[in-house]
Amino acid sequence: MLNDDIKNFHDECGKVDEFEDKIKKIRNREEKSQKIREKKDSLKRVSSLMNQIKISFLRQIESGNFLNVSDNEIVEFARALGRFLSYSIKMNTIRRFLTAFREIEKTKSYSELVLIRPKLAYAVGRSGSEERLYMQVLMDFFDPILQKTSATADNDEQAKKFEKNLKFMEAIIAYYRYYGGGNE
Repeated sequence: MLNDDIKNFHDECGKVDEFEDKIKKIRNREEKSQKIREKKDSLKRVSSLMNQIKISFLRQIESGNFLNVSDNEIVEFARALGRFLSYSIKMNTIRRFLTAFREIEKTKSYSELVLIRPKLAYAVGRSGSEERLYMQVLMDFFDPILQKTSATADNDEQAKKFEKNLKFMEAIIAYYRYYGGGNE
């Protein structure tokens, strides 16, 4: 089921990208307005599909341990999330979170991972109306795993979970850039 959701998501994203290419080439105002409306409808379908993917991800996190999510699944979730975020989020917004992860990586103070949660909440709160939806999805993905990772008492397990969180964030940013995010 998840593979179907992700395939449908990427198919719909392809349609959004096609509309974007067509919009850039059209000179006729009415035709351009029509394509913009079609693109917005397609983005709504993309958002709906992303919501289904997010629900699948959260089920996996809640039913077990984040460490049990396979690397292949992490890559597929990151690919979808990175592509989704590329439609609206600015590069400096998303890099801020990677920087926070890097600081924790340097100090090995994994208990500070919980402090990324309020940074995410702040970023959602200060986002404009269009960007807010996208930031909320990023927060919805990360908040539960940050919560579970920081609640782990065992330092070795916390370190392993942190590494997986870091790899997830790096993969999201890689796909975000791959799909054109940050190219304003």
